[in-house]
Amino acid sequence: MAYCEKWINDIVDKYGTEYVYRQLAEECCELAQASLKCIRAMNFETPVKPVESIDGVLEEIADVEIMIKFVRDGIFYGHLDMKIDQKKDYKKNRMIKRMLGGD
Repeated sequence: MAYCEKWINDIVDKYGTEYVYRQLAEECCELAQASLKCIRAMNFETPVKPVESIDGVLEEIADVEIMIKFVRDGIFYGHLDMKIDQKKDYKKNRMIKRMLGGD
């Protein structure tokens, strides 16, 4: 079982798992929006400079990673880490095969 920082358990206990899932969804949406803004900035379709847009993406990545930690450690208690890692390996290999023609 993975070590879970006490503050994660305290927040999950106080606000519940529904809150964590809603917050994860919100942060994922914000990452998607920041990514689209980055594309617009690279194409000079917005007054935002590319460097500023990248900073927005980095901020949202941090938020998403924090919420993923909440789900992995505060809800699943680390019990599903191996299963998640297996799914990541499968998806990575599928992407390599699809996009690069690898085996």
